[in-house]
Amino acid sequence: MVKNRSSNFTTVLFLLLLLVYGVFGIIYKLYNVSLINRNFICLFIYIFWASTIGKRFINKKIRFYLYCFAWMIIFLTVVTLIRHAFFPTNSVASRYLWYMYYIPLLMMPFYVFLSLLYIGKEENAVISRKWQLLAIPQVILVIFVLTNDLHNLVFRLEPDAANWNGNYQYGFLYYVIVADIAVFFVSFVSYAFVIGLRKRYSYLYLSLLIVLAGLTYAVLFFKVDSDSYLMQLFPLPVAVCMLAVAFFESIVKAHLIPSNTGYEEFFRASTIRAGITDNSFNTVIHASQESNVSPEDIKKSVSGAVELNGKYSLKSSRVPGGYFYWLDDIENLIKLSSAMEDTENYLNDEKAILEATAKLEEDRAKIEEQTRLYAEITLSIKPQLDKVEGILNSVTEDESEESFRRKMKLAGVYNAYIKRRSNLLLLASETESADIGELKMAISESLKYAALSDVSVFSDIPDGITSDMELILFLYELFEIALEKAMPDTDA
Repeated sequence: MVKNRSSNFTTVLFLLLLLVYGVFGIIYKLYNVSLINRNFICLFIYIFWASTIGKRFINKKIRFYLYCFAWMIIFLTVVTLIRHAFFPTNSVASRYLWYMYYIPLLMMPFYVFLSLLYIGKEENAVISRKWQLLAIPQVILVIFVLTNDLHNLVFRLEPDAANWNGNYQYGFLYYVIVADIAVFFVSFVSYAFVIGLRKRYSYLYLSLLIVLAGLTYAVLFFKVDSDSYLMQLFPLPVAVCMLAVAFFESIVKAHLIPSNTGYEEFFRASTIRAGITDNSFNTVIHASQESNVSPEDIKKSVSGAVELNGKYSLKSSRVPGGYFYWLDDIENLIKLSSAMEDTENYLNDEKAILEATAKLEEDRAKIEEQTRLYAEITLSIKPQLDKVEGILNSVTEDESEESFRRKMKLAGVYNAYIKRRSNLLLLASETESADIGELKMAISESLKYAALSDVSVFSDIPDGITSDMELILFLYELFEIALEKAMPDTDA
């Protein structure tokens, strides 16, 4: 099994960039030296992550919500970069850029929540549009933040003060905003864990670790000074965005949301015999049940099925970047073909014996009775014997598999009637009446063979009723006529 090197490389790169980000923060804290604006590192991470969304998620709605989430993160990073790089801390422009932080901070939980509603659902699942109404309170809160200078309900400050940035208090709506974000956080985390535990998804412990890391950061944020090493290492906007991305990736890793990844695990767990090759027909991923298949055989299967070892039929189909191939087990089909050949020989021999017996005239009464009975059976089932013979004679060497299957299924229906009709005639020679269950068994066997040709018939015949054998034979013959008319490719 080929490992997903691309996924591992992305994870390592992500962790290394986070490490570099933190190291630059510590250097700035210790030596007051800024080697590079760290927001560029965050911006690279977020843009790189956003570029993978379109390839990894099949559901259009999930892609849409994640793109919105990614653009909110990028927007927050760009606004932070512009504010600290181009405007004085206590300027009016800096204040409004600070207000704009709350556009992504309020909208990101909304988009994450909508995307997580697809947890545990099918690939093309659609959620109710009523959930989108949750955007209304988010937009209203954003408007209140952007217009805070008019009412001071979010932050109580003096807009004209020289040091408004260091001399403000939280208003009532600020706590409403915190509660709103907290409700979204608790909702989508609880929903993810409830669905994950119910369906026993693996890798769910990663999500738990990330949630615990977020809660730890939240507690420390309210306890430590804003100029502490923790805040320099990972400021609040960066920590929120990174933890949000990490949490969502852990949900994808746990297979709670359908994504266009994880083929290794799929093939490892699958019982099918299949695989994927590159454009040169070299196998990249294959299932554990798959027999060894050479590139030459896979290449031949592009133009038609290839038989392998007398057991499998190899087929393939073009996919972007290579080919998908699979093996059909035809061993049972070959056995069925051999069994039908034996049945043909048996029926031919049986027919010859019955016809020969019908011509013999013996003096002994027992032999005469047997001759009469065999002649009656042969005459009764001769139409079906002729039909079976006609089917078997019509089989050619270059006949398609589908046509051969269809003929053998039809021959099986005739063969069931021949067998059961013969048994009923033998029983009729010994007794004038019998349990209706004999008719039930005969019809049931015929229906089993008819079901192979997708003819759906239901019978309900009670046991324990004694009936005349002539009536039983008549009803079975009538049933066979109706069944043959219902069968495809018959001229009954």
